[in-house]
Amino acid sequence: MTITRRHLLQSGALAALAPALGTATILPALGADEAHTATGEVVWRHALSLFGDIKYPAGFKRFDYVNPDAPKGGIARMISIGTFDNFNIAVAGVKGSIAPAAAMIYETLMARSQDEVATEYGLLAEGAAHSDDFGWVIYRLRKEARWHDGKPVTPEDVMFSIEVLKKYSPMYGSYYRHVVKTEKFGERDIKFTFDSPGNRELPTIVGELIVLPKHHWEGTDSQGRKRDISATTLEPPLGSSAYRIKEFVAGRSVSLERVKDYWGAKLPTQVGLNNFDEMRFEFFRDNLVALEAFKADQADWIAENSAKQWATAYDFPAIAEKRVIKEEFPISDSGRMQGFALNLRREQFKDARLRRAFNYAYDFEEMNKQLFYGQYKRINSYFEGTELAASGLPEGQELQILETVRDKVPSEVFTTPYANPVGGNPEAVRGNLREAMKLLKEAGYDIRERKLVDAAGKPVSVEILVQDPDIVMDVWGESLSPGNEQREFWGSQSADQPGSKNVVGIKNPAVDALIDKVIFAKDRAGLVAATKALDRVLLWNFYVVPQFTYPFSRYARWDRFSHAEPLPKYGRSGLPALWWYDSEKAARIGKRS
Repeated sequence: MTITRRHLLQSGALAALAPALGTATILPALGADEAHTATGEVVWRHALSLFGDIKYPAGFKRFDYVNPDAPKGGIARMISIGTFDNFNIAVAGVKGSIAPAAAMIYETLMARSQDEVATEYGLLAEGAAHSDDFGWVIYRLRKEARWHDGKPVTPEDVMFSIEVLKKYSPMYGSYYRHVVKTEKFGERDIKFTFDSPGNRELPTIVGELIVLPKHHWEGTDSQGRKRDISATTLEPPLGSSAYRIKEFVAGRSVSLERVKDYWGAKLPTQVGLNNFDEMRFEFFRDNLVALEAFKADQADWIAENSAKQWATAYDFPAIAEKRVIKEEFPISDSGRMQGFALNLRREQFKDARLRRAFNYAYDFEEMNKQLFYGQYKRINSYFEGTELAASGLPEGQELQILETVRDKVPSEVFTTPYANPVGGNPEAVRGNLREAMKLLKEAGYDIRERKLVDAAGKPVSVEILVQDPDIVMDVWGESLSPGNEQREFWGSQSADQPGSKNVVGIKNPAVDALIDKVIFAKDRAGLVAATKALDRVLLWNFYVVPQFTYPFSRYARWDRFSHAEPLPKYGRSGLPALWWYDSEKAARIGKRS
């Protein structure tokens, strides 16, 4: 969740899990045709968590990190880079360019707290129950949950949503592929059955399901044309959240307005949030143009991803006058791998020695000094920035897990701590290039007439383009509790799936086995150990040339907003959800341009 977002969640006796899953309520069975327990009763819970204690008990009033008295009002003007021609999230990433505002009109069954790891509380659903072995989960919808047209959110909506998202979105198809059956029980209950027991993540990732209105998508538009969930559309869809689409100019801007009679305003997961009366998204094709618009007070805040821009481009009067605030927010809710992704579908990249040679040829240190003002650090893990990153030599439970795939992984996994080559000066660069050439010669390559050629004498050439099937630059965001998405990132099944995140094309049985260890971990310690083992094997196969990262989100904002203190540990900046328009601050810095 973060898409997120990023974001991303995950047998044993139910009684043993009670501390982790929160307060339980025993309710009557849902129908004569099912027997969930020996007594015909199910255990309903107000919250679900993968591992560890739940912070907020049943009946809690709000999250600690919000201001319950935050004033409602004002306008927040935001910047989006790119363009859009679609509001249909079911085909996002497959057809058209989705408007980021499109997802904000919908809600999920559960809502994640931002001061806990992988813990969810009821949103559209008032509670959940699952089997002792995590083979199924049932969600019960709230009676009061409503679409913006006043119609109730129904089990039919939920079943429709998972069906179309799995069908039309490769990402959701992979994420929810273990859900093999969806059924309605009673008036407000939906049961999801999984393909096998033991995967404790599945009940919680079902809680992240975005719910779409079936009656809207199966109806007709204002022109009498039947809507098509498999196609792009610029007709504003029907939602259920605190915001709806107010107006838009295709490709240029989208405006959301707060729903004054929002059905969920008093829910504990919503108190103190959704404070702006209007949120506007202005689209820019170029980051530099967007920055100039921000400096001219045509937008209220800007996220800065360029180290050079952060170091050199924010020297203007409003900064000196402290009307614009520069601030960095620590990233502690996720990790990442960013790198040059080498395409294993190309014959030459199937040799790990060639892939490793590219890493030796990459002088990060000089690039960091000359281009990035020394702000970045080299990525040394697929889970950089988290406790899940492998380091040193494997030991304990991690070593035990790696022993199960010893014959399928590079020997260095057990003997040598992984480290990227270090450059930054002529001697180090020459040494790295010598190591690269040594690897290339071992792989059958040679230098002839000042060109690198393969064993057949064919010159070696590659293309590095932003969108091209040879070498691409990509980013994989990692949650603090990785699970099923790892199959989408590195699993053999996704390697040949169009639109998947396995852009490298990895088909490695050892990687598949370790992904299963991650998914079916029975406790936090087991999850950490399995993830470190997976990390180590991915690194020693040299599937990517790791690039760089920065442990903070950089923002500049016009000082007309406030938030509760402190911001939650896993919430980064909290923009825009945790902030509100501060009329006193706004008056001090002057009117918007």
